[in-house]
Amino acid sequence: MRRSRALLGINWSLSSSRVVTSSTAIQYVSPPSTLWTPPGSRSVYGGHVVGLAMLAAEFSMGKQKGSPLNSLHFYFLRPGSSSEETNFVVEILREGQSFSVCSVSVLQKKEVILSGHCSFHAPEKQDSRMGHSVCMPENILPPEDLPSLSPVNFPLEVRQAKPSCRGVPTWPPVAYLWIKSPPLPPPSPTSAHLHRASVAFASDWGLGVVSLLPYNLTWSSPQLKLAASLDHSLWFHDSFSGLRSDTGATAKIVERHPDATQTTPPSTSPRADDWLLYEFKSDIYSGCRGFNHGRIWTRDGSLVASCAQESLLRPKLLEQEK
Repeated sequence: MRRSRALLGINWSLSSSRVVTSSTAIQYVSPPSTLWTPPGSRSVYGGHVVGLAMLAAEFSMGKQKGSPLNSLHFYFLRPGSSSEETNFVVEILREGQSFSVCSVSVLQKKEVILSGHCSFHAPEKQDSRMGHSVCMPENILPPEDLPSLSPVNFPLEVRQAKPSCRGVPTWPPVAYLWIKSPPLPPPSPTSAHLHRASVAFASDWGLGVVSLLPYNLTWSSPQLKLAASLDHSLWFHDSFSGLRSDTGATAKIVERHPDATQTTPPSTSPRADDWLLYEFKSDIYSGCRGFNHGRIWTRDGSLVASCAQESLLRPKLLEQEK
């Protein structure tokens, strides 16, 4: 059996400050050296910035703290530096009974490096006869006996869930990873934000690279002039709070397609510090942009999150093609 390597925790350092021009905005600050930089990269890891921006949004929603975050949509505008202080400015745009939305701007040296929105959804009672989900991929290797693929100082455990043919182009462009964060508090309404932030951190790992599989290239291949994530969207299908949705039955009979796969609650509450299967695919690469989407599953087959990302993958052209 393979032993997990010792993992350093994800640095979620945020301190609150209301020194902003707008009375409706709240500012948070992360000190230098908070953000993780991948080995050989000139920019910080985008998933870390997204996770911190998401936490800043969660801390700012006030009376909506009982409404879990259900989605986020961010644009990467500039590369970030781990040597700079990072400011997170949150502005609450709407606080409704069902949904609340806030904007988040992340700045370094007064320049915005990430901008987007987060949505929060109050728990609702669902008809027990409604609910479907696609099925978890089959023929997945268990994580315990697989070697670690985590880079140096990466605060997640990563293992390849399906064997691949290294050194040759891959088709279709699909990949599978097992991911797991360092230990976290048990899932509860007061710790769920840490599990969601850890999933957000993980969701940026490898998603842009899947567009390169048909060409046997990686993020750092010399054939690429530039490789960068352009945006990142994430939807949570489970709150990671340890609570189950209330269910009932509507008065009107609901007709259900016989082939629709019924969603079933996980046998235990999903948690980011247990193995999660990350499935990602590339739908298209065109105009130097790759569009990719991912699904994150628990080991017992529950779909707990989905994500999408567009990446810029600009190859080096031959002189006669320029």
